[in-house]
Amino acid sequence: MSSHHQQIPKPYEDDFDAIFKQYYQKVKQFIEKFVSNRLDLDEIVQSVFIKVWNNMDSMAAIHDINSYLFVISRNTLRDYFRTQNRQKTKTERLSDNHEHTYGNTFDEAYENIIARELKSLVNTTVSKMPPKRRMVYTLSREEGKTSDEIAREMGISKRTVEKHLQMALSQIKRLLN
Repeated sequence: MSSHHQQIPKPYEDDFDAIFKQYYQKVKQFIEKFVSNRLDLDEIVQSVFIKVWNNMDSMAAIHDINSYLFVISRNTLRDYFRTQNRQKTKTERLSDNHEHTYGNTFDEAYENIIARELKSLVNTTVSKMPPKRRMVYTLSREEGKTSDEIAREMGISKRTVEKHLQMALSQIKRLLN
């Protein structure tokens, strides 16, 4: 064993192996949406899992590994593209105008994909909520109804509506953190 290799407690190694086996393909497929170069793709995926490895001691506090990996992947991609942009020389750029347009197009596409992924995570979370909480959330956030309107429609008090909504939003916020 090399001298710079740090000995990691066995339980962490087993936990990491399980996470790696279960989520490797999913992380790779997500990153592939943005990066077509195989070497860069592999390097970014490796970087994501190195970050997971480096944070194994705090994994017990992670409630949703899927969301956790999504956030690490997103941030690693952002770092990758920042580095790519810094490495380009002025002579490689066609023009400031083209770069600006390309940058905006990429940013918009990136933001759209991130928004879709987040919407999917939120929808999954909402679908697992108790029926009343799910209904309150849907009527409020997707149909734009007020607490008073929801209370009347569901035959419950405005305070109960607000409590269900607060619990729903709290559940979604935990997913994103």
